[in-house]
Amino acid sequence: MIREETVLRTVLADPVFADALVNTGIQLAVALPVMIVGAYMLGYYVAQRPPGHRFLRYLLFIPGLISTPAKAMVFYAVLSPDGLFNGALDKAGLGSLTDAWLASPSTALACLIVLDVWSGIGFTAVLFAARLGSVPDEVGEAAQLDGAGHWRAMWRIHFPMIRDFVGVVTMLQFLWTLFGSAQNVLLLTQGGPGSSSTTLSFLVYQKAFIAADLGYSQTVGVFLFLTGLAGLLTIRRVFRRKVLAAGPPPRLALRGTAPRPPLLPADLGVQDQRPDIRLPLRPADLALPAQLHRGVHLRRPGSRGRQLRPRD
Repeated sequence: MIREETVLRTVLADPVFADALVNTGIQLAVALPVMIVGAYMLGYYVAQRPPGHRFLRYLLFIPGLISTPAKAMVFYAVLSPDGLFNGALDKAGLGSLTDAWLASPSTALACLIVLDVWSGIGFTAVLFAARLGSVPDEVGEAAQLDGAGHWRAMWRIHFPMIRDFVGVVTMLQFLWTLFGSAQNVLLLTQGGPGSSSTTLSFLVYQKAFIAADLGYSQTVGVFLFLTGLAGLLTIRRVFRRKVLAAGPPPRLALRGTAPRPPLLPADLGVQDQRPDIRLPLRPADLALPAQLHRGVHLRRPGSRGRQLRPRD
């Protein structure tokens, strides 16, 4: 017990742990909203079936098929000091803006966030496009007839209909970003310069397999688990609150159509072709529940006060 308290105090007093906690919060606060909003907009565009939408689906899915080391090597080739990005800046006459992006304390974490967004936005967009494809086409057509543009139809009509699905995808991407960032950090920055790009998941790996400090690693792992649990509960509560507040999706009516009048009791009789003759209806013809049949009394038109009890 004393050793556990000592390890906990050591972890809380370590500035590297504080930096890792802050970096993880920044990573989630930036990468997750950008990824979900951008993926939903791309998925909505693909769901509208523009020209070449099938090829666009495959193109968006490509980052999900590439392994993590391959994606890290691609980003290293682009962001290295003599990489493609600095070369493009030099050719554009912006050589003063070149930098060692992965080795700079001010840009290393931003590069990792860009990699996280690029890795997950395409796959998530394909998921959203598949879910939006199950929404009836009449919903979008009715919205267009009512004068709603694509932006309003995307956020005011289609988004409330798939809000629960968006919440599930947000949870999955939250977990993937929280626990899977150690791979990108290990392959690109090693947590540096200093601890400017160290995250909680990478700190667990570093202390366990490099520093061989299992007590420190297990303590950070507990913090990582509690962070994931709190994030899942928060996301679930936010989307559940919005669902309860929004209620069911609004009913759309085509412009120029009059509302259907309510059914009157006189409409329950069937008029025969012969004049002044009405045929009575049985409760079974009215699709009434079986338990109500015994309590329904029908009066034959033209009868003098005599009531007929329906046959079972």
